[in-house]
Amino acid sequence: MTYRQAILKRRAESILIFPIIFLGKIGYHLFPKKGFYDLIMFCPSADIGGANRVNADICKCFPEKKILVIFSKKPANNGFLILFNQPNVTIIDLNKKIDVKLFHFINIYYRSKLAAWINTMPSTTVMGGESIYFYKVLPYLKKNIKKIELTHVNKWLNYTQAFITMMDTRIFSTQNLLQEAATVYTNNQLPLHWQKKLIHIDNSIAIPEYHPMAAGTLQILFVGRGAPQKRVPLVVAIAKELHSQQSDVHFSFAGDVSTVVHTEDFPFCTFYGNVSGDELKKIYQQSHVLILTSAFEGLPLAVMEMMANGKVVISTAVNAIPDYIKDGHTGFLLPAVPDKDIINQAVSKIKYLSENRELLNKTGSAGRAYAIEHFSEEKFCNEYRKVLFD
Repeated sequence: MTYRQAILKRRAESILIFPIIFLGKIGYHLFPKKGFYDLIMFCPSADIGGANRVNADICKCFPEKKILVIFSKKPANNGFLILFNQPNVTIIDLNKKIDVKLFHFINIYYRSKLAAWINTMPSTTVMGGESIYFYKVLPYLKKNIKKIELTHVNKWLNYTQAFITMMDTRIFSTQNLLQEAATVYTNNQLPLHWQKKLIHIDNSIAIPEYHPMAAGTLQILFVGRGAPQKRVPLVVAIAKELHSQQSDVHFSFAGDVSTVVHTEDFPFCTFYGNVSGDELKKIYQQSHVLILTSAFEGLPLAVMEMMANGKVVISTAVNAIPDYIKDGHTGFLLPAVPDKDIINQAVSKIKYLSENRELLNKTGSAGRAYAIEHFSEEKFCNEYRKVLFD
C-alpha cells in the first residue's frame, strides 16, 4: 500500500462512519467524564509479552505523573497486569465494549467519545504502545495535543502511513525498524522533514548481578508464546536431534507453547508454561543459552535479559536481531530460512558451545557488556521523559 492509497482509504472510512462518530461526540457532552492526566497510553492488553512489558516500564519511569492506561483487546492471560498496578496509574479496560466484532459500531462510538474527553485536557500526551485503537482515535484529537507512537515490529508500517501527519514523534525500539520506516517515506517521496519525527529508543531492563555460568549439562532456553512467527516446532526439532545424538544438552521452554507443540511427545524437555518475575529470573540464571527461531522479531526482552545475565543468544538473523547480536562476538546467528538449515546450524553451534566452554563464557561476557551500555533503565527513562514531557 502506498501513502496515497492509505490516505484515501482512511478518508473513505471517515465518511462512512461519520454518523457514529457524531453520536460519540454527543454521547460525551450528554455524559461528560472528568479527570486530567499527564499521559494517556493506549495498550492492547496486559498479556505477557515484550510490547506490554515496555508499556508498563514507561509508566514506571514517571511516578510523579498522572497516567491513564486504556486497554482495548480481550486479554489471553493478563499476566502483566500487576506491572501496570502502580499508584499513579489509572486503568480503563474497554475490551468488553469495543472488541466485539458483532457490535463494531460501539468501537467507533468510543473513538470520538474518548477523543472528546481527551480534548478537554489542556496539556496531555497521548501515546500508542502497539495499539491499533490508538490510530483509530488519532483523527479526532486536537492538533495541540502531543501524540506519540511506539512500534516494535514492522507489521503495521503500511497501515500507519495514513496517520503520519497526525503524530508528533514516532518511536522505534530498534534501529532496523526505524530504517524500514524511513524507507517507506523515501519510496513514497514524502517530505524529508517528516523523517525528523522518527527516533530510536532502546528498550530497557534491570541489569542483574552477574553469576558465572555453571558447569555441567548445557542448558538451552526458549522464551516466548506459541505464536506462528516464533516457529516453536523448529526449536523442539533441534532438541529432538540433539537428544538423538545423546548430546549433553537440555532444553527448557518458558511460555505457553502447548498450542503448537504436543509437550507430552518431548519428555526429555522441560515445559514451564507462563512464568514471569522472580521465577523467570531464576530460569535465566540456570540457563546457558537462549535460542530463538523466529520468522520476524523486534528485539525480544528475553534477548536483552539473557545478554544482561551474561548468557549466550542463538537466534535467526531477522529484523533487528543482527543489530545487537554480532555473530561470534555477542551471540550467534542462524539463517532465517529454510527450516532444514536452521535446524542443522543450530545443532552444530550448540554442540560446539557445549564442547567449548571458554568460547561460551567469552561470548556471554561480550553480550553482557553490550547490555550494560545500551539497556539501562536510567537511559531509557531519560529518553522517554524528553519525548513525552519536554
